[in-house]
Amino acid sequence: MQLDPKIEPAFRSTIRGMVGSGAFADKELETLENRALDAAKVEDLKTFYGIPGGTPVMLNPAQKARMDSMMGSMGDDALGRRARDAYGAAVKNGQIRVR
Repeated sequence: MQLDPKIEPAFRSTIRGMVGSGAFADKELETLENRALDAAKVEDLKTFYGIPGGTPVMLNPAQKARMDSMMGSMGDDALGRRARDAYGAAVKNGQIRVR
């Protein structure tokens, strides 16, 4: 998908923030970012654009729902399961919050 040059880096950063960059090697994060981009629709990207960086990540209900859906698209392999587990832990521990 061809993206606005401002949106793709922001989206990749959002994915890193959702799974916690410290738990994954750079190559793994790149793979997860690419999977998310492949699964994303233009509406998803627009929904995520503008999420401020930092912790905790503050999402509105629409952003959280779209992120939940996208995390389901991370793959059924060990990397995808680790990403979903990391996302779930971040939600549970308050690193990702719904405002």
